[in-house]
Amino acid sequence: QETAAPSPSLLPSPSALPNATTETVAAADPAVAEAKPAIDYRQYWPFLAMALAGLLGLVLLLLWKRRGAAEDVSDEEPLAVAAQPEPKEDASPNAPLPQPKPQPVRQSATAPESLTAQFTPENARLSVANLTITGRLHLQYLGDVPLESLRLRTLMISACDGQKETINSFHSDPQMGQVNSLNAVSPGEEIKMKLELQLPRDALQAFDWRERRFVAPIILIHIDNDKQAIAPVRITSLVGQEGEPGAARLRPIPVDRGPKLFGALQFRPIAA
Repeated sequence: QETAAPSPSLLPSPSALPNATTETVAAADPAVAEAKPAIDYRQYWPFLAMALAGLLGLVLLLLWKRRGAAEDVSDEEPLAVAAQPEPKEDASPNAPLPQPKPQPVRQSATAPESLTAQFTPENARLSVANLTITGRLHLQYLGDVPLESLRLRTLMISACDGQKETINSFHSDPQMGQVNSLNAVSPGEEIKMKLELQLPRDALQAFDWRERRFVAPIILIHIDNDKQAIAPVRITSLVGQEGEPGAARLRPIPVDRGPKLFGALQFRPIAA
């Protein structure tokens, strides 16, 4: 039995069939099948902010270095100005004349050994009114600057309990004692003079020893200059008769018997 062929009217017409070719191509193209997503730039803002901050920091660092370099140059300007040579003086007629520079003062005359003096007693004469000590003063000036004048002060006292205060007062008070002025002294000049120092008998500080009365004279000499700076010369010496051979002490001068002349006197420097 033969099978009957299907009726042509049951098959769809070619126009009614779907476009298979078009659907296949559309499925194979991703750009057509799926739309591309839009780019979100907000995710790059943190990196961009960090880059801008670094750039700003670099600019500030460069500005700070330039400012520090300018300050260093301004600090060094006074040194550069000080190192410049002095400008030449104005040679115009109205310009002030240059003043000569002061010369340094020579200080050799202020040395302690520039002025030396020594007093050598010769005799003591006891009279009814006074005790007089006669001696020689040898003065030598070793400085190299001439001295206009010298002031010589002398005083004689007796050894006593308050002698230290009297000695200090004499060497510190320019008006105490007998004051004399010496003429100008040249460098290397020597001056020799005779001195007589007196003390009234009623002013003698005598002491008793073996039923006798004695006195121990002290000679005070001060030489200085109130106009020029020189080291003053101070002499403080105990005067007496020569003692026994080899004895360190001097014999005092007796003052309980009539006028008398005592020779062969010696002296011993004493501290105030």
